[in-house]
Amino acid sequence: MNSGYLRKERLFVGFFLFSICCNLAHLIHQAWFEFQVLSADDPLGNKALYFLFPTTPKPLHAPEAYRLAIPALGRFFLQMFRLKDPSVVAGALDFVFGFFALYFFYRVATDGLSITKGERTKRTLVVAMLLAFVQFPMAWVIPRQRPETLPTAFFLASALFCLARVRRGAIWTGLLLAVGVWQSFVRGDVVLVFGAALVLMSLWGGTLDELGPRSHNVLRGVCITVIAAGVQGYLQLVRYPHLSYWPGVEVVQFRHNLNLHQLGDWTVALFPFLVLAAYLMLKRVPLRAVDAIVIASSVLYLPAWFSVGVIAEVRIYVPFMLALSLVAARTASSYLTQDDATS
Repeated sequence: MNSGYLRKERLFVGFFLFSICCNLAHLIHQAWFEFQVLSADDPLGNKALYFLFPTTPKPLHAPEAYRLAIPALGRFFLQMFRLKDPSVVAGALDFVFGFFALYFFYRVATDGLSITKGERTKRTLVVAMLLAFVQFPMAWVIPRQRPETLPTAFFLASALFCLARVRRGAIWTGLLLAVGVWQSFVRGDVVLVFGAALVLMSLWGGTLDELGPRSHNVLRGVCITVIAAGVQGYLQLVRYPHLSYWPGVEVVQFRHNLNLHQLGDWTVALFPFLVLAAYLMLKRVPLRAVDAIVIASSVLYLPAWFSVGVIAEVRIYVPFMLALSLVAARTASSYLTQDDATS
C-alpha cells in the first residue's frame, strides 16, 4: 500500500519536473539560437562576450577558461550527433541537468518523511511547497544565461543526496568526492564553498551528527575543499597561467554592486529566501543536517558573489536558491501545519 503511494508520488513529481524542464529547455534553446544569430551578424565578429561550445575557445579570458567541463561535453555531443546548432545541445544539457537536480532536491526534501496514511498530508504539503518554491530561481536561469548554471545545481543536489546516505556505505562518500571532482571543472568556486560549509557545520556542535561521526564529516569537507583548490590551482597556475579578465571588466565588483539597480534585481530575486531567513532566525526552527549545510554554503557564497560577481546576474546564485527551496518547503509546510494544529 505504502509502496504504491510512493510510486504514484514519484511518478507525479517526475511528470511535473519533466514539464518544467521541457519549457525551460525550449526557452534556453531559443535564447541561445537568437544569441548565435546576433553574434553571426556582428560585422566585427568579436563583440560577443561568450561563445557557446567553441572548438577553439579564443580569446581565452578568466574565469570562463577555467570552466572546461560543460563546453567539452557540448563539443562531444555536437561531434557525436554531427549537429551544427550548439543551441540544441545547450537546451538538451540544461534539460537533463535541470531535471535530475530538481529530482534529487525532491528526494532530499522528502527524506525521513513518513508515507503512512496518517502522515501523507504533511508529506504532500512538503512536495507541493517544493514545486512552488523552485519556480522562483528557475525564472532567473535564462536572463544572462550560461550553460554551467544547471550543472552546478545538479552538483549541489547530488552532493546533498549523497551526504544524506553516507551512513549506508562508503560508496556514497566516493560518489560525493566524484561529483566534487567533476564540478571543479564546471564551477570550482561552488565546490570550495560547499566543502568549507561542510567543515564548518561539522565543527558546529552536533549539527551533523545524523550524518556520522564529526571526524568523518570534517574529513569529507576537507577532501572536497582540497579537490576544488587543487583543480583551481592547476587550471590557474599550470594549464592557463597569467590569464586576464575580459577587457574593461573589473575583478572586484563590490562598489559596482552597490548600484540601486543591481541591488533591486538582487532583492527581487532573493526576496522569498530573505523572508525564510528572517523566519528561521526569529523562530529558531530545528534543522536537519542537510538543511544546515544548504544554509551555511548559501551564506558563505554571498560575500564571494558580492565581491567578484555581478549581483544583477542572479543566475550565479540560482543553484543555491534551488537548494534553499528544499529548506523553504519543509519550513513552510511545518509553519502551515502548526497553524492548523493550534487553530
